[in-house]
Amino acid sequence: MSILGMIGVLLGIVLMIYLVCFRNWNVMLATLLASLLIALFNAQNLWTAISEAYLSGAAGWVQDQLILFTLGALFGRVLQRTGAAQAVGTSLSKVIGKKYTGIVIHLLGFLLVYGGIDCIVACLTIAPIATQMCKEANVPRRYGFACMCGGISSYALSMPGSPIVHNLMPTWYLGTTTIAAWKLGLCIFIINILLEYCYIVYLRNKFLKANAGFVPANMVVEKDENGSGSAASGYVCLLIVILSSIILGGIVGLTSLMVVCTALAVSSAINLIWNYKRLKLPIFKILEEGTMDGIVGCLLCAAVLGFVGVVQSTEAFTAFSNWTNGLGTNMGYFGIFLSIQLMAACLGNSPGTLNIFLENFAQNYIAMGMTPEVVHRLASTSCMGFDAMPHNPGTITFLRTYGLSYREAYIDVFITMCACPVIAAFCGCCLAFLGVA
Repeated sequence: MSILGMIGVLLGIVLMIYLVCFRNWNVMLATLLASLLIALFNAQNLWTAISEAYLSGAAGWVQDQLILFTLGALFGRVLQRTGAAQAVGTSLSKVIGKKYTGIVIHLLGFLLVYGGIDCIVACLTIAPIATQMCKEANVPRRYGFACMCGGISSYALSMPGSPIVHNLMPTWYLGTTTIAAWKLGLCIFIINILLEYCYIVYLRNKFLKANAGFVPANMVVEKDENGSGSAASGYVCLLIVILSSIILGGIVGLTSLMVVCTALAVSSAINLIWNYKRLKLPIFKILEEGTMDGIVGCLLCAAVLGFVGVVQSTEAFTAFSNWTNGLGTNMGYFGIFLSIQLMAACLGNSPGTLNIFLENFAQNYIAMGMTPEVVHRLASTSCMGFDAMPHNPGTITFLRTYGLSYREAYIDVFITMCACPVIAAFCGCCLAFLGVA
């Protein structure tokens, strides 16, 4: 392993986190500068590192996610501008009571993601509803943010039966099904959701004791000039998105991306038509806002994935991934957990980490006597945790959407998207060691 090259990778990650989180630099500028530092320490051609490794990583993300990001942001903006999101939030608060606001936000996020919707799109969809519910309950926006983060991450992505890539990718490499080792997966799910629930209760009690109430902010999803929309239209559109993903994507077997994009587009159109007379802005203006939200969010994430591409192109990272997995093969089930978490912390990207593991190292564990089903479940759960570093694309998008800074709310990201999943995944390894499958 090149010590100088690895030092460069670590310095690049630290530099990007410092510039983005503590100096509020533009993400693209920060990732470019950090990428150049990594290339310099790894004796790479600086222009090649940017023009090939960085741009290929960024371009791949844009190609795969631009339409999904745009339609997801558009759907969230339409819900907000028609007033449907506010109406749904108000009605839910009245029905369930202010005490259970956080649980509803959490479960709504889980249903969206388990239905096949990307977690970033789920964030854009839930944000206006969660904000209104926090306003009705008079709790800080940060409370709704933390509840959402827990609901749309970790167990929702890797739970048996999930159509999300974290649960699909192992089936491509291992020949398993999406319900592989379902008993083990269900145990991990229960542990994770209990931990998330404890944090939700703790956070609410903390805010109540401090008399902390709702404070509006310049959020991506919260502006003036909203219509007084129908709650029914919001519920109908949410059901269309969730049920189409579950039925058409999960049962019928249509391409998940196609189903979700179609559902988002149809739901947006229905909402606009339903609430047309209540609109305070022209339709083209609402469509323009949603489109720009999606494009900007997608490009921010693409910049981070470009940085990840530079990291992956270095010999230092290749040596590091080989070392972590060599270390892991001596630890059995816990080796899967350790090697994946170490790589995820470096890359800040769970699908990329999972792909590297499955493509290069998964068969080593099967050769040791582990079943493909258990490897599937442990890998899909272990890739989430330390991927939620400050340079994770989801982290950046979530905070930006809610108008929160890293100083204000990254602790919530760390606990709900890192600490809880890591503990649950480790417990999963213990259960697998005891024979649960």
